[in-house]
Amino acid sequence: MSRFFKFFSLLGVMLMGLSTLVGAGTSVYAAEKVNEIPDIEIQRQQAVESLKFYLEEAGYVDTETHQYIVTDLEAIQKKAELDGSEGIAGKFILENFVQPTGKRQKRDLQKYAACVVMNSLPFGGVVWDILNRENLMQTLINALQGKNYDYAVKILLDVAKRSLTPAQFAKFNAATIAAGIAINAISCWGN
Repeated sequence: MSRFFKFFSLLGVMLMGLSTLVGAGTSVYAAEKVNEIPDIEIQRQQAVESLKFYLEEAGYVDTETHQYIVTDLEAIQKKAELDGSEGIAGKFILENFVQPTGKRQKRDLQKYAACVVMNSLPFGGVVWDILNRENLMQTLINALQGKNYDYAVKILLDVAKRSLTPAQFAKFNAATIAAGIAINAISCWGN
């Protein structure tokens, strides 16, 4: 009887130890899942802020001509003076794509949207094909023209989630999207 009791006691202790380990692992996994949600929201918000900057503060889309017009070279220069990835993107844009003459630049919005999608996002060609196949390109352009940047970013992220593998989608992060949109919002003006 003593052996029987010792065996079940040992088994009970082992199960308690195992449940503690499994519980800790589950807790860590749950914490990681919870932390992913804010990362997606941060990523979306940074992309929206980049679009607002380049399509409201530093320029706008003329709704009649569907042309993009640069209005505030100084705002872009101030962006270039910032620290971190925003400053790096601003300096790159300022040095390589903004004409210092202060002339108003006009570009076709369809070509502009194509350029931003293709160049800003990992696997942008795949996302571009799906946008066209699902007739979402006009919806994206309308969102940009209507200054509904949150919806424009949501369209891009939703299409990417549906079309890319988890490993490919993992390349979508706040720095990639925000910096990509910021850089291509300027660089695509010439295309």
